[in-house]
Amino acid sequence: RIKGLEDTAKSFPGNASFTDTQSHWSKNYVEIARLQGYINGFPDFTFHPDEAVTVAQAVKMLVCVLGYDDSTLKGSFPFGYTKKGESIGLVNGANLQPHYLDAKNGVPATRNFVAFLIANALDIPLRDWVGIDMSTGRVDYAILDGTGDTEYTTLRTETYSN
Repeated sequence: RIKGLEDTAKSFPGNASFTDTQSHWSKNYVEIARLQGYINGFPDFTFHPDEAVTVAQAVKMLVCVLGYDDSTLKGSFPFGYTKKGESIGLVNGANLQPHYLDAKNGVPATRNFVAFLIANALDIPLRDWVGIDMSTGRVDYAILDGTGDTEYTTLRTETYSN
């Protein structure tokens, strides 16, 4: 809903990518989230739609929804996302312990923790990719921060190297 994809999810005509969501009520929403890069599922092509979300998974999903991905991280799941969550203010004040972020046996996220993350996320400007010049590594993106013109965006540039 934050990204305006509610109607797209409701009418999504595609098949499920995950073996355990084919006939699940959430299939369309899961597929839209996967296509947007917010979720990946598990290596065995399952999603586990009825299991609790872990702290690490909740942080990862919100970091992605805010516009950050693997190209903006220093590290992989879960610690790269947690570090990005710290740098943008998403997890500030959460007192995350290392065992909370165990990628295989992570601690389930409580409702109050998810509410805390969402409350923090509301104050973080969305980062939206605009374009990339592969020859120079220049990436342009817009920050939906309310400080620009009528689109409420500020154009920023980053340069990546291999």
